[in-house]
Formats: sequence, C-alpha cells, structure tokens
Amino acid sequence: MPKQKAMFTKRVSGCGRGGGRGGGRGSMDGGGGRPFKLKLNFSASSRASATPQPEESPVEDEGLPTVPAPAPITTRGGRAVHKPQYSGVVQGSDYERATDHSSIGHRLDDEDDYPSRVQSSSPLRTYAHAAPGIISMSQQKCKQGRPRKNAPLNPALNNFYEEDVPFSTFAPPSPRPDPGVFKASDEVYVVLNALRSTPTSPIDLPGLINAKDAHQPQPYSAKFLTDLYILCYQSKCWHLCDMIADTWIRAFHAQRRNGQKNPAYQTWRPNTALERRKRDAQEAKRKGIPDLHPEFDTHAPDYGLEAADPELDEDVTAMHTDLLNKLYDHTDKQCGARLLWADALALSGDKMEKAIESATKRGHALHADLLFNIMQTSLRMLRRKLTLKIEESTEGAWCRRYHEHAKYGRVCYRKVACDEEKEGERVMEGEGGYGVIADDENEQANLEAMEAFMQAELARDDGQGKKRMFEDVEYGEVSGAKRVRFDGGDVDAEGDSE
Repeated sequence: MPKQKAMFTKRVSGCGRGGGRGGGRGSMDGGGGRPFKLKLNFSASSRASATPQPEESPVEDEGLPTVPAPAPITTRGGRAVHKPQYSGVVQGSDYERATDHSSIGHRLDDEDDYPSRVQSSSPLRTYAHAAPGIISMSQQKCKQGRPRKNAPLNPALNNFYEEDVPFSTFAPPSPRPDPGVFKASDEVYVVLNALRSTPTSPIDLPGLINAKDAHQPQPYSAKFLTDLYILCYQSKCWHLCDMIADTWIRAFHAQRRNGQKNPAYQTWRPNTALERRKRDAQEAKRKGIPDLHPEFDTHAPDYGLEAADPELDEDVTAMHTDLLNKLYDHTDKQCGARLLWADALALSGDKMEKAIESATKRGHALHADLLFNIMQTSLRMLRRKLTLKIEESTEGAWCRRYHEHAKYGRVCYRKVACDEEKEGERVMEGEGGYGVIADDENEQANLEAMEAFMQAELARDDGQGKKRMFEDVEYGEVSGAKRVRFDGGDVDAEGDSE
C-alpha cells in the first residue's frame, strides 16, 4: 500500500473585543473548529495515470511502421542531456534502432518524401541523410572525437626532407622534341673512311694533328667521338663501334688512376675491394706466388694486344647532356654504348646525382632511357660488393656488355687483330724474318696508308673553294700521331662482377 501523507487544517476563531478566548463570532457548524483531513497520494501509479505516455504499439502511417520516440534523459536538476554528435560514431540503442529500421524493408523509393536525396549528389551522403543511423564500415573504424580539419591522408608525409624526395617530383621534365636525322661533319666521315681503308683490323683510333703546329696534336673532343660512334653504328661498322667503346673505357680508367693520386680528379666512387685485390696481387707477385690472379674475371680472354690511344680531351669522360641524349636518340635500346655510359654515371654516386639534378633544373634533362639504365645499375649494386665490367682491366671482359659483335654473330675485333698478327708472324718466320719486325712493319704500313688517305680527303675542295676543316681549327690533317700506351695497370675487385 502506498505511503500517504495526512494534512490537517483548523480554522482559528478570532478573539472578541471582550478579550475572552472563544468569544466573538462563533465558528462554523455552530461549535468549535472541526479539523478537515486531506489525503494526497504521490505514488508512481498515480503519476503514471496523470501523465500521458506514448502508446506502446506502433502507429501505422500509410502502411509504414514508425519507431517510438525515446524518453528524454534529464539530469538531477531537470535539464535535458544531449548526446555528443560525432560524425563516425554510433552507440548502444542508436545502432540497434538503425538496424531494426533497415531490416524491416524500409526503402527510399519516393524522392518526394525525402527531398534530401535530390539535393545530394553523392550516394553515400544521400543514404546518410535519409537514414542517419546507418553508417559505413569505414566510419565505424574511426576513433571517437572530431577529426582535425585539413588532416593529411598520410600523417607521415608531413615529416620529410627535400633530399629524400626525387627532384623529378618538383619539376617534371618537358617532353623531348623529335631528334630527326643524324648529320655528322665531314671530318667525321674522313676518319670513318680512313678506318675502313686500313689493310688490317685497327685496334685504336688514328691521331689528329693540327696543321698549324705539327708538333701539337689535335685531341679528340667529346662531340667528335660521340658523332663518330653514332656514324659507325648507323653504318653497321660493329668492329669500329667496339673500338670506340674501348677507347671510352680506357679514358675512364686513366681518370680513375688520376683520381687515386689526386682526389680532385676523382669521378668514380672508390672501390675498396678492388684496391684490396690489387694490393694482394702485388704482394703475392713479390713473394713469387703466381696463382693469385689480379683480375676477378679470370675467364676473360686476353689477346696480348696493347692499344695506343690518341690524344683525348679531358671532357670525353664528362657528362654532356646534349651528347648523351643524341647518343640515345640514334641508337637502339640494346646498344653497348648506352650501357657503358649508364654504368659510368652510376659509379659516380651522389656527385652524379647532384649534377643530374642541377642540369634538370637548368632545362637540360637526360634521356628517360638513360635515367632508367642508371637506375637499373644502381639497384644491382645496392648492398652488394659488385664490380662492374667497366671496372675490369682485361679488355676481354668488356665484350659481353659493351660490344656489338656478339649481337650480330661476329667475333671481337681484338681476336681478329690477334689472328692477323699471328698470321703475319707465321708468314715472316717462314720467310726467315722475325715476327716482331713484321708486326712493326704492318703497323707502320697501316699508319702510312691511313695518313695518305686522310691527306687526300682533306686536300679536296668542298665545292666552294675551301678545304675541309676540323672543329675549332682552320684546317687540319690526320696521321699516326704520338701514341699514349695503355698498360692496363688496374686490377679488378674481389666479389661479384657483372
């Protein structure tokens, strides 16, 4: 039985003028004031009967059931409590109410009943407007709390250094124009024809002499050497292409020796394994141990030929973007000279990285295939004690990667020259002569024939009464100039060699 509270009321009679208690006007009912008793019931059942409650059963509206509204949540002071509105969070009864609402077949087919569908163009946002309780799986995984404005997709990208980002992401290179048809100068054709006219296979380039000063040789420039290689490549003179490639490699080796003496001339990164191999081979030779081979590639053929390179400019081993792009524009993807220059640039390491970045910023971007070949070589060398073939000192080790003869079913020009030399020695020995003399006579005959041919070519007029001229000189002639002996003094490194 609910607890009741009783209240009593009593009319107090006023006092008469006579001052006596109970005098004056009499109370109601003619007697003393009778108290009234009022009973108030504050039970929950009485409050429930007095306060209207929402109906328990759903009310049908056009055949669609409705969800009863929940009772408001209030604090002790009577203020309504509002739930925090997070963009990607759903809790408790909201999730159950949303799933119940979607599981009974409630479809959003009538656009008139839901105008928000017409205003929104995104399907995800449209569905969120129509049914706020339904969220996606990506929203459920979000942490509680309002996300930071303008948050990046990957917070780790905020902390980066400029040197960690390739320069190509800042300024992509512009597309290269059509290279067109290659055109070489007349002097390049003169040298090519002279090399073709020799009776034996040449193993080195002829020397160039300035006609103004016969005692001063005219060195080969980087442009002249590059144009000569492209002309030989397009003329399918594969032996001459291989000879020019070997000339480039020997020039890189000469620069490497200069860099070991003076760090100012250092271009390639030091190969500690190669230097250790060299010291071990020299120590074994002093002790009389001939078994330690100074080269890593012990199976590379060595024909015993000594090439005497002509005078070369110091810039023949430098990175000329226009010349390298020209070389890549007029050769195939499997050209040996391409791989030669890619390996040479990759060995320069971070110095070449800065040079390429600086050239690109100035608008002299390298060929895309050249950058790809440099990347391939760099990835092969990553975390490995790898010695590239261009670092080998035995010239027979250069054939497989940098020569063209094997691609067309031919033997190396050095083997052809070696066989011709042996044949000349055998003939001279049969006639009672000496092989060494025969070798010297053959070389001298080749030089004289080449010099006579070049002088005849240069003496001809070009149709305008002018003689053919070499680059940067008034006129010139070529001959068997003073030669620089290449002794192959470098030894290879230990480890893998590719």
